[in-house]
Amino acid sequence: TYDVSLTVTDGTDSDTETKTAYIEVYDPNPSVCETVTNFSGTPTLYGAQDGGYLAGNNGYGDLSKAEFFEAMPQYNTLDSAYVYFGNATGSSSTITFNVWDDNGGTPNSIIGSETMPISDIVSDVTNGELTGINFDPDITISTGFYIEVVLPTTAGDTLAIVTNADGEATTNTAWETWSDGAWHSYADGWQMDLNHAVFAVVCPDGVGIDNADMSNEVHVFPNPTTGQLYVDLGSINTDNASINIYNMFGSIVRTINGSSINSNVLNIDLSDLSNGLYILQIENEQGKVTRRVSIAR
Repeated sequence: TYDVSLTVTDGTDSDTETKTAYIEVYDPNPSVCETVTNFSGTPTLYGAQDGGYLAGNNGYGDLSKAEFFEAMPQYNTLDSAYVYFGNATGSSSTITFNVWDDNGGTPNSIIGSETMPISDIVSDVTNGELTGINFDPDITISTGFYIEVVLPTTAGDTLAIVTNADGEATTNTAWETWSDGAWHSYADGWQMDLNHAVFAVVCPDGVGIDNADMSNEVHVFPNPTTGQLYVDLGSINTDNASINIYNMFGSIVRTINGSSINSNVLNIDLSDLSNGLYILQIENEQGKVTRRVSIAR
């Protein structure tokens, strides 16, 4: 990512405006998967005027919430996704996660889906973890796409997704279906520009997040942690590996390069970090593995 600065001067005085991480440059020929998100800023759970949540079940009867991702020509499959739910209650509903392709700026048709019991999401929220959805098989993405969470309709079952705060989003990417089934952006329906805390794992052709059984090799413990985190890399080749830990603002808070990895069981000190959710990514020439990490004291 690159910062962009603009300086205006009249020959006597000048003023400079800087946008941090304003331009992001992608490898045109990536060999590993990448986790992408629109979310950055302050994790926020907005209530709705008619009760419930802006980004979840509410008194307006909204049917679903969705996050839009722009087309990324260098990546053509969606492997998995992570959703940061701020609230989840209930035990009987089955939650559907749909992926829609884009047609001129609105959802067009469903190109893949997965389901899970709401009890799994309730457990994730209780444990302070993101909810992971593995799309099997991987979903081919040739346009922009939307990851949709279909909200529960059983009485007493509730979901709500974390967003950033109004004004923090550069562009609104949050969408929803109203009670009549019609799609609306948050900019249209709520007059707010927001991004959902949704993370998509996208891959180039022929590469998967579980290449060479990498995903099965990696174990993170204890999780949640009070500060000391152990990462067991199993038999993963660490010569050219890198480990990055991201906070929920999308900023890297730890980086470990292969040259400093001298053991396949690493002890990473996170005691200076605040309580909350983090994403740990391990990458080498075989692929990339993503893990959720929670700090709770």
